[in-house]
Amino acid sequence: MKAKTIILFVLGVVFVFGIPSYESVGATLVGIGLAALCFYFGWRSMKNTKKVKPSAPAAVQVPNDMPVQEAPKDEAYEFLRIKLAGVTFKNGRKSRQSILRAIKFRDGEFSDGVELELKPYEWEGQPAYGVYANGQQIGNIPADKVAYITENKDRIVDFSAIEVYGGGRDEEGQVKNFGCEVVLRLNK
Repeated sequence: MKAKTIILFVLGVVFVFGIPSYESVGATLVGIGLAALCFYFGWRSMKNTKKVKPSAPAAVQVPNDMPVQEAPKDEAYEFLRIKLAGVTFKNGRKSRQSILRAIKFRDGEFSDGVELELKPYEWEGQPAYGVYANGQQIGNIPADKVAYITENKDRIVDFSAIEVYGGGRDEEGQVKNFGCEVVLRLNK
């Protein structure tokens, strides 16, 4: 459990036990409200600490500093480098750009590496694939690669690398988006 989660629960308990000492109804209501908020945010931050079990054979722990490079031709694997689409979308309230930034700079839950997962879904009646890092979607397989992935999904072993690039500002001071490339390893 994260330290932030523990602190929020402890504060909630402090506010609950302090309620009998409040002398006015207003102070009591404020204490109850603060306790409820602490418990709510503590519970909400716990949801982000659970490890998602891989649901597809394409989940693997990839160190953040692993270089993206092609494998020698005589190996038993084929490698497919994919530039992800949809990296500027949001997952509800959370921006995929903030997730990619955390991966690039090894912040928070990505300090020890990234667990990548490929999850199939359907978009407008067509097959599609989302790419997830530690249970959070960071992008999609581009439409021009979906047919190849679908035809070869039984050959997919895992992800062998991830590279997050971009960010910062350009020469004119405009914010540059983060992009992401992943490398899928397939049996030959």
